Amino acid sequence: GYHDYSKQVGVLAQEIQTVLPEAVTLAPFDIAQDGKSSKNQKPLDVSQCTLQAPVTLNLSQALERAMQCSPDLAAYRLEHQLAIADRVIAEQRPNPNLTLGADSINPHPSQSPQGTRKVDSSVRIDQLIELGGKAKYRANAATAAELASQHLLKYAEKAVLVGIEQAFYDGLGAQQKEKDLLDIVEMNKKVLDAAKIRYKVGDISQIDLNKIKLDIAKTNNEYQIARADLARAKSSLAKSLAYGKNISQSALA
Repeated sequence: GYHDYSKQVGVLAQEIQTVLPEAVTLAPFDIAQDGKSSKNQKPLDVSQCTLQAPVTLNLSQALERAMQCSPDLAAYRLEHQLAIADRVIAEQRPNPNLTLGADSINPHPSQSPQGTRKVDSSVRIDQLIELGGKAKYRANAATAAELASQHLLKYAEKAVLVGIEQAFYDGLGAQQKEKDLLDIVEMNKKVLDAAKIRYKVGDISQIDLNKIKLDIAKTNNEYQIARADLARAKSSLAKSLAYGKNISQSALA
């Protein structure tokens, strides 16, 4: 049966080639003829994207890390690669479809009045012929979409770098504020000890001592808020740069 089908397919293919115009050919699936855009796209290098954050992180390191390991940029790059793939697919010519069918199976042809064949088989080849320049316009639309995706990727790179720089300076400011308040908290310990001594000798009243304690409590509260702000800023940097939780031990410089 397989050899019979092969002969029938060969005969039908020759007949179709003689009937169809010479300009129309049955083209098998092939890759894109113009792969310049896909070749120019560098693959994502995530081998250097370790979760371990450096002991000291400066702005240049953060920006370099963002270009290499930013999850947001990785998403935009994947979308651009999808646009390239859509352009490659749009430039392909439609594939012919070969259909083999069998029906009216008769296991005993000699005993049946319907005929002497065991199987009524059919072979069919379908080829889509696009008219009106549809293939060209489809390829042009996909190429324009790829170009738009490329510009969007460039814009996304600039936006991500600006966001990283803003987050870095926010963290740097929070780090300096936390350090300054820590110095004040340490100094307030000595102030409180001195105030207690002055209260015991009658130099200040209970009201003055309570006021000093209240001011110290406010400073301690501001220090805790500054620590939370610094932790939040470092967490934002860790998310943007694909670092782990150990970034809390890193110092911004």
